[in-house]
Amino acid sequence: MKPYECDITADELIGQLPQDLHYEDAFAIKVPLEYKIGPVGMMKLFFDSIPTWTKALLGIREALVGLIGLKTAKGIDMAKELTDFEGKEGQAIGLFRVLGRGEDELMVGESDKHLDFWLSFIGTSQAESFEMKLATAVVFNGWLGRWYFAPVKPLHRLIVPAVLKRMAKNLLHDPSNPVYRG
Repeated sequence: MKPYECDITADELIGQLPQDLHYEDAFAIKVPLEYKIGPVGMMKLFFDSIPTWTKALLGIREALVGLIGLKTAKGIDMAKELTDFEGKEGQAIGLFRVLGRGEDELMVGESDKHLDFWLSFIGTSQAESFEMKLATAVVFNGWLGRWYFAPVKPLHRLIVPAVLKRMAKNLLHDPSNPVYRG
């Protein structure tokens, strides 16, 4: 199982954003069809699959951006939010607030003074496999957004496939985990 880059399609919520986007991408990975999970389970699996090196980078991000007044997850009880998360509009895990929901998609995101971002968790059943797709869209709010995203973009393009690979590994290792059945 190897993550691959794919397209955002017009039938997906994230593909219907009315804004002119400054950045968008999508990555996916396939697992056997019997491991199909819903988009809420995918989001929980996502947070359970973030590599240690990525958590370290996010810790540095939290410390630095707080100094310039950007939103952080500081003081948020992520474990409680993860446990209580049902995928209802307005509900959040950290800075990932539910903005829209379809049968096979959960779109989350946040607006801040530097940029607006969206991330969709999309699950698609195919002939003999289940595709887990993470689609990202970003709009910069002025020079600060462009400045912020310049070093984030190459890291994002490394992190998302790494997380997807771990999502597949974790799901295959423990498919009955109730966390992933949300």
